[in-house]
Amino acid sequence: MITTVMAYIAIRGRHIHQHRDWMIWSYVVTMGFVFFRLADELLTPMHWMTNDDRARMLAWTCGVVPLLLAEPMIQWRGVRPSHAT
Repeated sequence: MITTVMAYIAIRGRHIHQHRDWMIWSYVVTMGFVFFRLADELLTPMHWMTNDDRARMLAWTCGVVPLLLAEPMIQWRGVRPSHAT
């Protein structure tokens, strides 16, 4: 909710680039929960980890890893020269 509210505040203030960044974060955070649920459903029947170990592993892989991948992409967009005319 925080990332979406921040995106809303940014767009209301006409800060388009900040809005875009916050929306990317919002999407990444939301999809982390979706992927966590899907992966949990797929891994549960395999019984190769305890429930606690599986939850810890999925929390990192579905939560932290996407955030660590999204931030360099957001920053890289700001570093590249603009080709606008």
